[in-house]
Amino acid sequence: MTDSPVLIVDDDPTLLASLQRCLSSEFAVRTAASGFEALGTIADGGRFSVVLTDMRMPGIGGLDFISRARQLDDRLQFVVLTGSQDAARLRSVGPDDAIHSVLTKPTNPARIVEAIRSAQSRRLQPVDGLPAQPQLP
Repeated sequence: MTDSPVLIVDDDPTLLASLQRCLSSEFAVRTAASGFEALGTIADGGRFSVVLTDMRMPGIGGLDFISRARQLDDRLQFVVLTGSQDAARLRSVGPDDAIHSVLTKPTNPARIVEAIRSAQSRRLQPVDGLPAQPQLP
């Protein structure tokens, strides 16, 4: 298991529990049942290498959540897990330095693990000539 924590955000309690079970053997995992809960966790000092998030959630949509979360931590990387219509729309928007990967539901857990690891390594890359950020505790 890597020491870099991953935050999983999804309003579907069954999917959230399933993702937690699948990923907890590979990563330190925390969960949030809504975008607002996740923002509170990040604002309260939660340090995460990657956020795995759904796009369609009640209260706050995925893109708004990502934008607000990046205001709290501008180095956060996001892996988006969403429906096929959302995935096509996100890919058409163009690259965003916050959104590392867009995966379509349902997807193989191994693909999620691969996307998270790739996003973690991207977070550790030097930015604008600054040294790479060390591994989070």
